[in-house]
Amino acid sequence: MRNLLIKRSILKMVASLNV
Repeated sequence: MRNLLIKRSILKMVASLNV
């Protein structure tokens, strides 16, 4: 479960950088 939260956080960070 925690892995999912971490993955989502990383994805959000990457998305922010991409944008």
